[in-house]
Amino acid sequence: GSDFKGVHTIRQFYSFYIGEHLPQTNEEWLQIPDFYLAEATNGEVFTDPLGEFTRTRQALLERPEDVRLKKLGSCVFYMAQLGQYNYARCLKHGEKAAAASALADFCRNAAQACFLLNHAYAPYYKWLFRAMRELPVMGQWEPVLAEMLAMPCDEKANVPKIEELCAALVQELRKQELVKVQGDYLEPYAYAIGENICDSALRNSPVML
Repeated sequence: GSDFKGVHTIRQFYSFYIGEHLPQTNEEWLQIPDFYLAEATNGEVFTDPLGEFTRTRQALLERPEDVRLKKLGSCVFYMAQLGQYNYARCLKHGEKAAAASALADFCRNAAQACFLLNHAYAPYYKWLFRAMRELPVMGQWEPVLAEMLAMPCDEKANVPKIEELCAALVQELRKQELVKVQGDYLEPYAYAIGENICDSALRNSPVML
């Protein structure tokens, strides 16, 4: 999503995305947008005689698990609020613009959650859905998101799709042994994901990022 082009030193290249040093704390990791991390670790390395570029890239690919879980819990929380609760509610009140906005944000959070479930970085929004198709876990749901976004006010078609996608996500959360709670509504799952976070300060901070 950036216009960072041309020839740069290794330090200049990485500092554009992460600042002057590699992230050391969970808070520093959380401050870097995933699409920056996606750009910084994407593409082919043709030559790296010093090994410095590759070492930095590898360090950025090793995001702390606590940070992945915090971001995943936030996405799941917003999916519940935006898709399972507010979308249909907005339509029932005749607020089509608000419903379309809620649906778009639900789909964005769903796509980002899929990247997190794959231990991958979500790219900039322009490439988010196209890249999602290639994900081995949950990537097959991208056409469903595209269908909903194409007809944002079709409540009869979209509400079942929202629930089907959320159910599939719950299945994957169980497969990754991140949750033990039951039910169809995603909000309790967001808090259950957070219970796996080891960093007590991060675990006890608000679920929404």
